[in-house]
Amino acid sequence: AALSRVRAALLEGRRQPKMEDRPLVVLADDNAAYRSMRHVLYRVARDAGCAAATVYVEVPSVEDALRRNAARTGKDRVPDASIRRMAAQLEPPPDSAAAAASSSSWERHAATIRNATCSRNAAVDEAWPPESAIREVWRVVGAARAAGPPERPPS
Repeated sequence: AALSRVRAALLEGRRQPKMEDRPLVVLADDNAAYRSMRHVLYRVARDAGCAAATVYVEVPSVEDALRRNAARTGKDRVPDASIRRMAAQLEPPPDSAAAAASSSSWERHAATIRNATCSRNAAVDEAWPPESAIREVWRVVGAARAAGPPERPPS
């Protein structure tokens, strides 16, 4: 259901006159632990004629993620078992440099942001995200937009 709404929104956005000649970039705030999950999002963007980029925020350790999560309350708090399971299953995207070097990889527009601030005990670090992380995200988004929508494979 969520992917159907994303597809519809992307297709509607492409029909807007001011967007006809500007490649869109899909930014999905999702855990997408498996590479196959990210590939589904990539295909949705590609099929809608949009560019796609991946931004991966790396947490130093499961313990850091659990400590940060413990400071959350209510619906914002995730069960510890879910965090441990996702950490065990995680298939991170290729490193930014490796992804960029592989022009055939569908994840070639990927940025890895190393979240060293998680190692602190604070629930929210005032310095996050650092300017360098923001620059890296915009660099990858800019590269994806410049490359334009990926071509569909021949059928």
